[in-house]
Amino acid sequence: MAGISVSPRHLRPPGVGVVLTGKIEGLLRLKSGGSCGCTTLAAQMDEWGPEQCDARREYIIDRMMENKQMLTDALSVSPFLQSVAGWTVGTGLLDPALRVVANRLLSASIQQARENLTEAASVRKLQVKPRVRTGGSRMPIRNGNAFRHIDGPTHFITSAQFQEDIKLLLGKIPSDITAIAGVARSGLSAATMISMYLHLPMITIRQTMNDIVPTGNGWRLGGSTHVDPKGKILVVDDTVMTGNSLKAIEPLVARELGNAIYAAVYVNPLAAKKPDFWAMDLQWPHLLEWNLFNSVLSPSLAVDFDGILCRDCPPGSDDDGPKYLDFISNALPLYVPRRVPIPLIVTARLEKYREPTEAWLRRHRIAWHKLVMHPAATLRERQADDTPAYKARHYSQWASTHRAMPGPIIFAESEDWQARRIAQLSKRMTICPSTAGVY
Repeated sequence: MAGISVSPRHLRPPGVGVVLTGKIEGLLRLKSGGSCGCTTLAAQMDEWGPEQCDARREYIIDRMMENKQMLTDALSVSPFLQSVAGWTVGTGLLDPALRVVANRLLSASIQQARENLTEAASVRKLQVKPRVRTGGSRMPIRNGNAFRHIDGPTHFITSAQFQEDIKLLLGKIPSDITAIAGVARSGLSAATMISMYLHLPMITIRQTMNDIVPTGNGWRLGGSTHVDPKGKILVVDDTVMTGNSLKAIEPLVARELGNAIYAAVYVNPLAAKKPDFWAMDLQWPHLLEWNLFNSVLSPSLAVDFDGILCRDCPPGSDDDGPKYLDFISNALPLYVPRRVPIPLIVTARLEKYREPTEAWLRRHRIAWHKLVMHPAATLRERQADDTPAYKARHYSQWASTHRAMPGPIIFAESEDWQARRIAQLSKRMTICPSTAGVY
């Protein structure tokens, strides 16, 4: 799309204009060398702006499909287009698959226009990497309530970001540490990485069993898992939210390990008890990718299906026929909530696929309270509907009567553009795990 960059955000120059003129035409011409004749449509998109383009998404895609041969030709020769569309084979696409491609290219254009607009206004609030200060100072407790919401953004911490922040913690670990003790269960992930980075033995603190056991090791560390009783042990957890878990294990650690110091990757500034050092302050509410769907927030988390509970439907498989039925029956799981039944699932899957959808949930031991499926009779009928509005409506109805403890109430959506619109329509928190977007 001429004049538009879909490179990573930090490479984009500030203050880029928000006009959309020629974007579709320019994108298709980028590698194909032709013209798709979309100038009129692009001019209309200019007048509508990002939000109205979203509302007219099906109309715009229909117009793009009128030039489907140009779209196919461009895709077949352009790695750039393939990366934007998430599609690597550009020839012989069936119309349903080509609509998926057109939809993703349109999403890239709309999202870029929105970002340019917010960057120009200096009010951008999308969190890709949390901007929190490094830990070490002990902030005062406000009302003693660790779940009090400090003014500021809600951060979504991805598993990839977690690994990077473990490296920040490494730089604060004293050189005389002789072993790493991980607090089961989630603390073991950080402890394992630190023990590997520092080439030290590891032990496990089992809170529920009130004991400490050897974790074992591979051949790189040698045959012994012996921990020097005179050495200094580093006790590691992934997060300290209230400080209660830290307080609970202190007597056990003192009795069994003696000389120990405490660390965590993330610490809530309002925690009543804090470790000796940590990597990052992380206020509440925060969302951790590795435990969000099985956490204290689970009872207040409504979800999309494809792209959240399972992998997205591959392009070309949404044929409203045998291929789609095979996908529904054999989709690979992604996030698997099991701590409590999912309060609400809202999916664009058609109601006629309820039986195989519920069978998939039972096979993967996922319980649920309510599963809302699209009432359309056919795929074409569903595509004519406003899917984000449909999801926002059911999300709002459920949220209006749900009591969140501790909250907030959240809807998890797999498509970023849909997450933005669901949040806009429902006026409630919506997240997109694939982009770490919180809206």
